[in-house]
Parts: sequence; structure tokens; C-alpha cells
Amino acid sequence: MSELLAAARDRQDEWLAVLEAMVSVDSGPGDADGIARVYDLAERELSQLGFGSSERLPTAGPEVFVARRAGHAEPALRLLLIGHADTVFAAGTVDERPFARRGDRVTGPGVADMKGGIVVAIAGLALAGSDVLDRLDITFLLNGDEESGSADSRETIERLAPDFDAALVFEPGRPPNRIVASRRGAHRFDVVVQGKAAHTGVNPQDGANAIETAAHHILTVQELGRSIAGATVTAAMIEGGRRPNIVPDRCVIRVDTRFDTDEAESAVVEGIRALAGDGPVPGTITEVRSLDRRPAFAAVATELDALYKQVASEMGLEITSEPTGGSSDGNFTSAKGVPTLDGLGAVGHDYHTADEYVLVDSIAERAAVFAGLLHRLADGEK
Repeated sequence: MSELLAAARDRQDEWLAVLEAMVSVDSGPGDADGIARVYDLAERELSQLGFGSSERLPTAGPEVFVARRAGHAEPALRLLLIGHADTVFAAGTVDERPFARRGDRVTGPGVADMKGGIVVAIAGLALAGSDVLDRLDITFLLNGDEESGSADSRETIERLAPDFDAALVFEPGRPPNRIVASRRGAHRFDVVVQGKAAHTGVNPQDGANAIETAAHHILTVQELGRSIAGATVTAAMIEGGRRPNIVPDRCVIRVDTRFDTDEAESAVVEGIRALAGDGPVPGTITEVRSLDRRPAFAAVATELDALYKQVASEMGLEITSEPTGGSSDGNFTSAKGVPTLDGLGAVGHDYHTADEYVLVDSIAERAAVFAGLLHRLADGEK
């Protein structure tokens, strides 16, 4: 296995160039053109590795990119590789702070989350070589709305997932050298309060203050997070009122929930839905709207996890795993019963900020471990 790591390090500058090309494309929320350009870059690299079949599947939002390299062995283990082309950054961010190398780090919008992961996956496939890839059946999926909750691409992921023996998700690795063992589920809501407007000086008694009812709801929401085991509930955003001399007739609370089990989610949902109806302030009424949702991702890939760490150990690398409260598209594959490994991308930190970075050496290291895992899986180890 050590020869794979040496080969990866020899080619690291090559993959840094691919990463720079991807990071140099703005692909923020809703940027269909930018997302398509990242797909184009991935498709160019994958076509050189024998991925002869690729398509762009339509959704209500950005298309989903799917490329396949069919196995020649029977039966070939079926692997689904997952990444996302979108970032959280608006158009123009690349011009403001372009890709740059600073010592042992590279920076730029989306460099860790998760264009670095896309490059690690491509580099690992290249290192594994055609002999190994020929003995596996590999599908590479990229979506363009992961940072928005994968609301439009979820159906495609869930439809495809049951056809695979394992899913490998290339979200960023965690410092110092960790992958993700499990992820909490996530479910977001809008709690919308309608009231009645009135002049705050002339006839406030004729109004119904939507913000006041929302204040009651916020206290209830926060208490849910303290009282339900295995869950956190956060009133994360609030918007209401039009002018300081008008009794506010509308207020919206954005609620973020996280949970470890289906039972915890059910308790959270029940508590939030109980807010619907007539509010504590006479004349107000509340509507609860369910937004994007990801089920909890349990640690079910224990054998795959152990094999990945064994490969790393044989290269002289110590990789550990950790649970995290953040969610990914791995939540969907895990919920479908597909053994799922996550956090296989380049090691980085400060995601979603101007300080986001990737450790340069982790690109070669993670690519080599992935390639080694493919070797073992092609040999029939699971």
C-alpha cells in the first residue's frame, strides 16, 4: 500500500491544478451555469478514466450529474461515489478571494466543502488503475443543491441508492485526520404567524401583534431542544414587522432541528406542529411549514469503516472516525440501508467562511487511501 501513497504524492501538483480549476468557478446557490461548469470539469477527468457513460438528470432545480464505469467482472461490487458541485458563496466570490496556496494550506471558496473532495475521488480512481476499476461497478454522482438541503436532488439519490452495495461520500475530512462515522438528521421549518396591522399610536388595541406570538413560540421551540433527548432545536432566524409605527401583522421564525434517532425526530416534529392554530395573542394564527429534511445517518458501515482505516494504517496513516451534527447526502443513502462512509474528502476546516482551507498533503493521502480501499474491494474484501 505504501507505493500508492508515494505515487499519490508524486502526482499531487497535478491534482492541485484540477482543484484550482474547480475552485475558480463560482457555483453558489442557484448558479446553474457555474454548477454545470464544475460538472464539465469532473466529466473531463472521469472520461479519461473510462467513465464512458454520463448524463445530466433533470430536477426542479440544478441537474444531477451521473457518470458510470461498468465493471467487467461478475458479479462486480457496486459503488456509489457522492459529491456536490455547489458552494454557499455568491457569484463574484472567486474574484474577491481566488484559489491560493499558503504554506501547507490551499484556500478559496468551496475548496474544502467540497471541491477538494471531488478531486480526492477523481485522484483515487486514477491511482487505482484500470485493472482495479474493471473489477468494480462505479457510479459517480454530483448534485448542485446540497448546500440548500438537496431538496430537488434528494429523489434522485434515494431512487438510485438501493441499487448499490456501498456509498462513499467525499465531504471534507476533519482535522487532524478523521472521517465521519455518523451524522445527525436535520429537519427545518418555517413557523409563520399572521396577525393584524394597526396604528401603534392611534388604535393599537385593534391590532394583533404577530411578533408577540412569535416570541411565545420561540420560548417553546427552545424548550423543546432542552427537553427531548437526542435532539437540538434552534430558533435560528426571525423576520417580522414593516415599520415601527405599525402593529406587526406577520412574523416568520426559521427553525433548525437536529436529531439522532427517528423517535427523537418524531417528538420534535410533534412539538413544533403543536404551534399551529390560534396563537396566544388574540387575533393571531400560526402555520407550520416543513422545509428540507435529512434522516439520521447511523453508524452502519462498521466493516467498511474498519477496512478503510486498515488500508490507511498500512500506509503509515492513522485515520479515526467521529460523529457530527452536520448532515450530508450520506444521510439519504444510510437511511436506505446502504453501508455508507462519509468525510472521505481532503482534510480542511472553517467551511462556509472566508478562512476555509484544505491541508495540501491530505489530498494525496486521502486519494491513496481511497485507491487502496478500491484495491481491497476489487479483491473481494468488504
